[in-house]
Amino acid sequence: MTFYTLEEVGQHNTKDSCWVVVNNTVYDATNFIQHHPGGKFAILSKAGMEVSKQFKWHSNHAKQLWKLYKIGEISNPTKICCY
Repeated sequence: MTFYTLEEVGQHNTKDSCWVVVNNTVYDATNFIQHHPGGKFAILSKAGMEVSKQFKWHSNHAKQLWKLYKIGEISNPTKICCY
């Protein structure tokens, strides 16, 4: 398992490298940006951020799909504030 800090994730905040954190899991959403049903801005506006609160509204199918994009975990999960 690869571990990242929130600071490392925060550096991946562009269309060329778009990471997000959901429930302490780090996902590389770069290749999914163009396929997001809500449009690319829905992901890009949260690139490099913790998005658990936004993610909880997604369907079970979407949550299963995101497993394909998992790249690691947050190394210090006590820093994450909001679910």
